[in-house]
Amino acid sequence: MKANSGDSLLRRALRANAAFSTVSGITLAAGSYAIGPRIGVEPSWIVLLVGLGLLPFAFDLYVNAARARMDLAKVKMAIAGDIAWIAGSVAVIVIDPTGLTTAGLITIAVVAAVVGEFAFLQWVGFRRAREAYSAETTGEPAGQTV
Repeated sequence: MKANSGDSLLRRALRANAAFSTVSGITLAAGSYAIGPRIGVEPSWIVLLVGLGLLPFAFDLYVNAARARMDLAKVKMAIAGDIAWIAGSVAVIVIDPTGLTTAGLITIAVVAAVVGEFAFLQWVGFRRAREAYSAETTGEPAGQTV
């Protein structure tokens, strides 16, 4: 089955999120004991767990993006996960339970902004893909509403 042109934005957004999450996960996991003190997160195993937790998330995003017809329920879960990441980041910055360094505060804020962009692009892509998939099953042309 050929990929639907109505889902191309969603596929690109999921793949970009998967790539970012993979690189972030590997970096955090491999460098946790150097990164933790630099950003003010102690004990450093917290950074390790965050890094390891990103890897299955990234894998799931990539696998879904590679499917002939993406599982839109999984896309909704990914968007919800990204929104939860942003909310958690804001909470960590506000509460600052570990005494974050300036580098830590900036890093968490920048990553939350990037994740927010992924969530937005995935949401727009989700709406387009849902419309395109619906048109496939009904045989009617898909509109261009967002």
